[in-house]
Amino acid sequence: METSRKNKLIYPTEAAPGKIRGGAGYTLLESVVILAVLALLTSIVSVSVFGSYMHRRLDADVAAFARTLRLAAEHAVLQGETFAVVIEVYDGKYSVYPANPENDYFDNDETLLEPQRLERCWIDEIEFEDGSPQYSGEVVIQATPQGWAGSILVHLLDKDDRARYLRLDKLTTNVVVDRNELSLLEPQKNVYMLSPL
Repeated sequence: METSRKNKLIYPTEAAPGKIRGGAGYTLLESVVILAVLALLTSIVSVSVFGSYMHRRLDADVAAFARTLRLAAEHAVLQGETFAVVIEVYDGKYSVYPANPENDYFDNDETLLEPQRLERCWIDEIEFEDGSPQYSGEVVIQATPQGWAGSILVHLLDKDDRARYLRLDKLTTNVVVDRNELSLLEPQKNVYMLSPL
């Protein structure tokens, strides 16, 4: 008889009042709260990672555009020839051609670089050194043996309104890229790339 009493104490069939049967585990409310906190943390991390990824893609697109501009300017200085960077503002296409007096580049098959396109952003505005803006159409920028023929600002945007700015400095091969808004430099005097200092 004693063994059956002992078994009853070791393996009770009913839980004592105020005690949870089994004693371990979480309630449904605690589980839901934990899942909600984990979902919130996951969404915060994923938004942060995705935003960083989109910034890198935008920077890569702008960097490719800036490299093309630098290539045109440096090639013009090294070759002693004038090249034209032709930019279709509306659709973001750009290419580099040997300059011609008619500024007609649509039928020209001779390019320094195959036509490229801005994939992650578009040109919002191009501002020339005289202060005039251009929002659409074709822009021809001359890269001469002395450097850029004029100073130009290019304002680029992506679909989430992340901005990038490019500045071409007159009579240099400079192409400045920045996330902050740039302004045109005031030239001190006309100094050519090949003149002695």
